[in-house]
Amino acid sequence: METSGGAPTLFGVPANLIRFPTPEQRICSVELLERCLPARLARRTTHSLLSAFDVFPDQALQIGEAVAELVANSERYSCKPWRLQIYLDDHALWVGVFDGDACTAGLLRGLLARRDGPDLMQEHGRGLFLVRVACDDECWVRTTRAGFAEGKEVLMRFAMPDADTFTGSAA
Repeated sequence: METSGGAPTLFGVPANLIRFPTPEQRICSVELLERCLPARLARRTTHSLLSAFDVFPDQALQIGEAVAELVANSERYSCKPWRLQIYLDDHALWVGVFDGDACTAGLLRGLLARRDGPDLMQEHGRGLFLVRVACDDECWVRTTRAGFAEGKEVLMRFAMPDADTFTGSAA
């Protein structure tokens, strides 16, 4: 966690101003099983849900790719359970990828906070850059519980039009 003038911040935003979604705001939760191609399932589920909310197709594709990248990273580097969780609040759609490895939350925060682009000559690092681009740098990592498992959740926030004017097909 960074500090600015002594106050804790996450990626330059005062930590006390970030209103993470609550379990009550969760509109979708999908357990991602190893034998079911987790990244593909997460991408398809996300795309289906986003189309119900009239998200532009190009943005839905970009969000789906970012979700698939996060799930692939969880598959490769973290332990189960893996879960896709989608939340809706008054101002944003939140897409989260949970895994059972809370110990790597700090490392992932640091990687997501990097302001330089990926080193294209390296094998790793490009995926998290794509995640940051997809959500305009509005991504965070939190430690949390999902069911009986403790772990971390990477959250991407996507601003929506004013809640009074946004209805979406799913509403």
